[in-house]
Amino acid sequence: MVETSPFSNFLVFAKTAGDDAARDTALQRFQAQVSNAERFLGLHGADSGPFLFGQEMSLAEAAIAPFVARTVPCLKEYARVDPFDGIFGYRVARLVDAILARPSVQETSLSEDALFALVAEKVRP
Repeated sequence: MVETSPFSNFLVFAKTAGDDAARDTALQRFQAQVSNAERFLGLHGADSGPFLFGQEMSLAEAAIAPFVARTVPCLKEYARVDPFDGIFGYRVARLVDAILARPSVQETSLSEDALFALVAEKVRP
């Protein structure tokens, strides 16, 4: 089965922090998953909007929203990359932007400080 959601394992970037080889491997895997998601959205996504079915957020996006909201800051903090700068393709970037812009996502997402504290707790040796 092809993984179409690159957002399911945001903790990997914290686990590989400080280990350049491990970080590079994790980023390569993430980029492959982003490419799969980009192809999936190209084949099955609506052209009329950023979401899978067009202008309205569906259950599909609602299911990945918490992971998207965690992955983007973790990439920036632990992998030291901005996913909008060459990692996300057009469709994935448009989808992520739309998810992160939703008031419901903004209201229910952890602050970056709270997220990083949670991540530190989860990856503690």
